[in-house]
Amino acid sequence: MIGFIFQAHNLLPTLTASENVQVAMFGHRPRRERRPRANALLEAARSLRAPTANPDSGTTSG
Repeated sequence: MIGFIFQAHNLLPTLTASENVQVAMFGHRPRRERRPRANALLEAARSLRAPTANPDSGTTSG
């Protein structure tokens, strides 16, 4: 599995999280598949998050 970690400077601020993920799919997946796939990927990322993670901590890796 290949994963992407998006950091604030790579995201388009006018788009939702799902729309930002879909941008990477342009030219690779048909339009009708993008939204469901993006939402599934975001949900998978949420489920991998450590139960004690603090989303407001302001720390990033990398």
